[in-house]
Amino acid sequence: MSEAKDLFGGLFSERPMLHPGDRDAVGILRKAAELWRADRRFFSAGVCMSMAMNAAWGDGSEVNACLAQAVEDYRMCVTIQRADSFESLAALWKWTGQPHVRCT
Repeated sequence: MSEAKDLFGGLFSERPMLHPGDRDAVGILRKAAELWRADRRFFSAGVCMSMAMNAAWGDGSEVNACLAQAVEDYRMCVTIQRADSFESLAALWKWTGQPHVRCT
């Protein structure tokens, strides 16, 4: 397994649900996303950042940062993958489902 997959899987084996304000979970998800991004696995990175956004709830600037990174990861996935690939289609679905409001 990759280090990113180990981090992601390990997080959810320790805590089956993310709770708002879980800064530790946000850090783990950010690290996993960073590793997947380095491997050009942008859909996986985007999913991590979408989940990090939920764990960051309560800290408006962190929620905004996670949201912006998730959208960028989904955009990159759509840009580099074939238009009819499962990753690209899933990224489009996730991208269009992200909230478009900014919390301050």
